[in-house]
Amino acid sequence: MFLLIIFVGYHGFTDSDKVVIEQSAVNKQKSKAAQIYKGTYEGILKKIVSGKLIHADETRINIKGKDAYVWVFTNLEEVAYYYTETREGDFLQELLREFHGVLVSDFYAAYDSMTCPQQKLLLRTSHRVISRIEVGD
Repeated sequence: MFLLIIFVGYHGFTDSDKVVIEQSAVNKQKSKAAQIYKGTYEGILKKIVSGKLIHADETRINIKGKDAYVWVFTNLEEVAYYYTETREGDFLQELLREFHGVLVSDFYAAYDSMTCPQQKLLLRTSHRVISRIEVGD
């Protein structure tokens, strides 16, 4: 597998100029970037966890035919994403162990294990209700 980059509209390149990069080189660069930005990611997560408010949600993704989950945590200024292979929320206790603020989440049971104050919100349902009200008026 490889990545094909075609340069169009850049000075000195024509429509037929292309660069082929082997998948192994792409993977190596992604690993290198992950190492470089690990400290940045941990700093963002630390800011979120040390705050007074976290909004959390998770969503299913599909990578090469296999389902996995991406969890998002935000304090409305910083955002951190967390990848897991399953929807099990066992990692939440460890990840958010130092958080003492209010956790805003949906009604997914994994969040119930958290000992901090919580606010439950069904955003999708609220949106549908609001849409119905707007359409109905």
